[in-house]
Amino acid sequence: MPDSVTSWNVFVHAVTRDWKAGAIQKQAKTVKELMVRPYVPRFLRREPGSLAAAPTPAPAPPLAAASAASTPVAASPAPAARPARIMVVDDEEAIAEYFRIILSAEQYDVTVVASLQRAIETFTRDHLRFDTVLLDMMLGDGTGLDLYRRVREMRPDLPVVVCTGFAENDSLELIREDGHEVLLKPCTRHEVLRAVNRALLRRRLV
Repeated sequence: MPDSVTSWNVFVHAVTRDWKAGAIQKQAKTVKELMVRPYVPRFLRREPGSLAAAPTPAPAPPLAAASAASTPVAASPAPAARPARIMVVDDEEAIAEYFRIILSAEQYDVTVVASLQRAIETFTRDHLRFDTVLLDMMLGDGTGLDLYRRVREMRPDLPVVVCTGFAENDSLELIREDGHEVLLKPCTRHEVLRAVNRALLRRRLV
């Protein structure tokens, strides 16, 4: 008897056809030959005594090389901008400290000097260091005008901010005409920062 649905259909067809032709016995014996064999593609068939070669996978790229290729190179960070350097000259300790606190809070690099002589020595020794000078006109050992002249002589491009308690002073007009800032004491934090910022802006434009 047939052992599958396909061979059964073939068997029935053959019996029906051969019953009429009188060859039922012969057809019944050879019905196995009519069974449909499953189709196998040629590339999956194996010849007797041989083994089909398995496909060889492509080699994987080296881990280090693949990682280097996929990882972007980080750009070098830009150098941080240098804070502006300001020399403060005032012989009154409380006022000098007031200026230092205000300016340091704005990330300025502040050097405080308490006398005219020390201010002249400091500036002469390191005159290229500073970006502006904030000075008092009336000092215990002289006037700020002497330091102003030294600054103009060595660094004509350097802006100066003068802070004084004497509004009637002929030297102030000369300083204003030169394009520098003049503050009258007592001056507020806002006035100090505004004058210093204008001086630094002028320094960049000169």
